Amino acid sequence: MKNKFQQRLEMINFFYHHFVMNFHVKQTYKFFVTKKDFNEYQKKTIVFAFVNFAEIVALIEKNLTSKWSFNEIAHLEKSLLIIAISEFYEQNLPKNIIISEAIKIIQKFSNGNSYAYINKILDNTLNIQNKKKLFNKKSPI
Repeated sequence: MKNKFQQRLEMINFFYHHFVMNFHVKQTYKFFVTKKDFNEYQKKTIVFAFVNFAEIVALIEKNLTSKWSFNEIAHLEKSLLIIAISEFYEQNLPKNIIISEAIKIIQKFSNGNSYAYINKILDNTLNIQNKKKLFNKKSPI
């Protein structure tokens, strides 16, 4: 059985490939529904990310500095942010756990100070007010 850290890495890897291959969200989703490797937790999180993809990206962009856009962020960081935000809003995990896990992952797989802006973006985006305003679509699972 995979622990939560391993599950997060698999979900991040899945979205990383989405960005590297430059697929449209619908293409990636079609591939996703054929995968049998994900457990229910991962499926719910990934489906939430797909259903709310535009809203999640807008939320991230709202919290970037004026000289950055979502498309300029490295693929790993984009994937991590999407999964972290999706876990918070879909799985109702505590903010401090999401941020702590995200920082651990980014420090392990990235270089430089990207953990600092990941921390800042997540700290600004993970709140209940955003959930009520932005994420009211129902997941198909």
